[in-house]
Amino acid sequence: MPKARKQIKNTVAAASKQPAYKAASAKRAHTVSSPSVAASAPQVASSSSVSAPQVESSSSSASAPLVSSPSSAAFAPQLASSSSASAPLASSSSASQLVSSPSAPQLASSSSTSAPLAASLSLALQNRAAAAARERTTFTVGAKFVKFALALHCYIKDPTGGPGPLTTSRREEVTKIMDRRNVNKLVGATYLTHGLESAFTKLMSHHPLPGITKWHMFKDAYEKSQADKHIGLPHDEAELAPVERILGYTFTNKGLLELALTAPVKRDRSPNYERLEFLGDAVLEMIGLQAWIDQGSITNAGQKTESTVNNLALQAVCINAGLQDCIRKCSKKDKKDIQALTASYASLRNSNEAYWIQGLSCKTLGDVVESVCGAVFLDSELKLSAVEGVFRKIHWPIVERRLA
Repeated sequence: MPKARKQIKNTVAAASKQPAYKAASAKRAHTVSSPSVAASAPQVASSSSVSAPQVESSSSSASAPLVSSPSSAAFAPQLASSSSASAPLASSSSASQLVSSPSAPQLASSSSTSAPLAASLSLALQNRAAAAARERTTFTVGAKFVKFALALHCYIKDPTGGPGPLTTSRREEVTKIMDRRNVNKLVGATYLTHGLESAFTKLMSHHPLPGITKWHMFKDAYEKSQADKHIGLPHDEAELAPVERILGYTFTNKGLLELALTAPVKRDRSPNYERLEFLGDAVLEMIGLQAWIDQGSITNAGQKTESTVNNLALQAVCINAGLQDCIRKCSKKDKKDIQALTASYASLRNSNEAYWIQGLSCKTLGDVVESVCGAVFLDSELKLSAVEGVFRKIHWPIVERRLA
């Protein structure tokens, strides 16, 4: 058997080398491969059908009919759905509306919220500024009151001292108080809420004065000091009567009014208004400050007071009242300046501006107003209300409407 198999194998090998056998083998091979090709054709078609929608989706509508197959038809709804879904995103305006619409109420809410916040902040800043201004005014009131009280004390303590020594003495006392800054605020707050006598008591609790603890004690101290008892000036009551009418006040001690109208002259040691001017300066500041506070200018009363009682304003008050013609012993220069100022103010009295801030300055005119106020204060037994009456008559009508 093995031998027979071997013979068969050799016979087949020899036959396969013949041309006829090779042709038959090639024919069989072609026959076997044809079904595979046919079977693969649908796969190719299917692949084409699948890729057709992809081509359609990326190309124009004109190229879409190039693929016509069930697969492409099946993809058509998906393309339509995809196109519909992407349409809003393709529109920039629609997209912006979709994005902006939800945030629009938020922006409106933010805007409506920020407006009250800004108003509240503005109101808080205004209140803070007003509080700071009131604090400054309280300090100013205290400082003016301290100056006034110490000026009176120095005036009584030194009945013959001139303005130089009196000013030095008062400044030394004020410096001691200024080292304790809160004293001015405390005194000012007390004056505004409880009045003059309480303010003086508060001052004495921080800076006691020898022999004086209450305000009414100043009156006794002045009478005992013999200050201004022997003025030594001749006076004519008939000549002083017009001045009293101008002031709206009748003096008990006519010598005080005569002294208040007498200007100092070089190389003349006779009594003059300088001591009364020293006291009247402090008195007038208190009256002016109180007038602006009563007017409602609590936040800037200090500043307005400075504008009310400076020498330029006082010289306008003096000329407007007619006191310039009542001054005794004017120097030649003062007389010339007074004439010029009188002529200048005559054409400006109807002005609503502070016309006195420009032009000449004559210190004597302002000094007379201060000395007259000091004289009224002493003659009225230290009553600020008496000085306030004079202030309201000759001073306030000039400055109020121009400085308000």
